[in-house]
Amino acid sequence: RVAAWVVQAAVDGLQATATTVRRLLAAAWRPSGAVRALVGGEALDADLAGRLRALHPALSLWNMYGPTETTVWSTCDEVAAEQISIGSPIANTRCHVVDAANRPLPPGVIGELCIGGAGVTNGYFDQPERTAGRFVALHGDPVHRTCRICPPYAARGLSTRAC
Repeated sequence: RVAAWVVQAAVDGLQATATTVRRLLAAAWRPSGAVRALVGGEALDADLAGRLRALHPALSLWNMYGPTETTVWSTCDEVAAEQISIGSPIANTRCHVVDAANRPLPPGVIGELCIGGAGVTNGYFDQPERTAGRFVALHGDPVHRTCRICPPYAARGLSTRAC
């Protein structure tokens, strides 16, 4: 029913998890015009991205990345090719790639992704030990250590894999 409603209502903006998008595709959803699709909350893989981009030439696909500890979205990138990036920080967000001692690393060096900015929570409720291990200060900026390893990245954006 949702797929039919999306078409009937001529929805031109869609925000969904990858699972929801797969369900829409399984229900034969096909946009009839330009649609901006924001996919986040789960990893967007190359197969799903390719299937979405093939639906309509005016479909704009965006990968949204961010852990719950940083208010869900922290970075975004328009997906225009097979390589999917987590992109660049959104407004009031800062991304740092650091070594094991929390020292900033230059582009091209593998390290852990830390996210700072207005969306970062103060920690985990009633879990001071866990909070202390995952929320640190980098040069006075409170950040969340994501436990995501960033391989060498290009100026266009970051990409991540689980540590």
